[in-house]
Amino acid sequence: MLSQLFILSSRGDTLVDKDYRCDSVKGAAEIFLEKLQEHKGDQAPPVLEVDGSFFVHIKCNDLYFVCTVKPNVSPFTVLEFLLRISNVCKDYCGVLNEEAIRLNFALVYELLDEVMDFGCPQNTSTEGLKAYIQNDPVLVKVDRQAGTVSSGLFGADHRIAPSTAANKPVSASRQEQLTRKNEIFVDVIERLTVLIAANGNIVRSEIDGSMLVKSFLLGSPKIKFGLNEDLSVGKSSHGYGTQVRLDSINFHQNVDLEEFDNSKIISIHPPEGEFTVLKYHISGELPSPLPFQVFSLIEEMEEKGQLIVRIKIQCDIPVKDYAVNVVCRLPVPKSTTE
Repeated sequence: MLSQLFILSSRGDTLVDKDYRCDSVKGAAEIFLEKLQEHKGDQAPPVLEVDGSFFVHIKCNDLYFVCTVKPNVSPFTVLEFLLRISNVCKDYCGVLNEEAIRLNFALVYELLDEVMDFGCPQNTSTEGLKAYIQNDPVLVKVDRQAGTVSSGLFGADHRIAPSTAANKPVSASRQEQLTRKNEIFVDVIERLTVLIAANGNIVRSEIDGSMLVKSFLLGSPKIKFGLNEDLSVGKSSHGYGTQVRLDSINFHQNVDLEEFDNSKIISIHPPEGEFTVLKYHISGELPSPLPFQVFSLIEEMEEKGQLIVRIKIQCDIPVKDYAVNVVCRLPVPKSTTE
């Protein structure tokens, strides 16, 4: 059983604090922050122990979702529960950040009342909770970018929605329900891990990808997704003319794979909210060049006892595309000075 659940900002402010069993230590949030500060950066383990009390936490978008539990509770169960809580909050608030939690604190407390009863998880389904939630979400004001229109085949127009188009709650107010569009958003997210030698050659490369869907469709209709017809799965499959090769692929439990083997078509009745349709893994030679090239220059100054490291990044993506939120991190020893 879970004793307490609270949500903290990156500065340590307590945004939400829900005590289910009234048996947790006093000042649990302050104790957790003190323990967290003992670990530099994001290196704190997901489970922290303080005087017989255990703090299980995850970090999502600079928010800490923390639970206090007793020693006889499985930490993996609590981590999965916290992940689902964060997903539910994102579905009902539209976005998951500090401002959204502050504006919708009444809605978040209502969600926490429904997902757990006296420390026992009950229901973490976005669609299943909809019948019990009465508060309307307060939308976070963001800069709405206009979509782009490009010419396609035979004069057809390809309309591309901005990246913020899906940042809206699944639960709409009564006025919004009259004008709300029946739409669905699909995002393909890939994480590229590359080990590059000093001479610039690629030593090892891996891609972990996922296909995320956020549905605002009424009635949960059947949706079909068509994948590449030349798709092959498995390291041993090297068919003639194969252009897309995946080492492994995992599908959502509700995906119908009846047409996948023959035509590479998958079907699903999408639940409301955001969910992952499939995950895949690719290793070995990459199907396309790297989007960035990294060049390093190391200069050692023995007379001053200094080591100067210069890092240069060259972007090789097409001119029509652009990269956002690019962050470069260079791990250095603790004794390093500016």
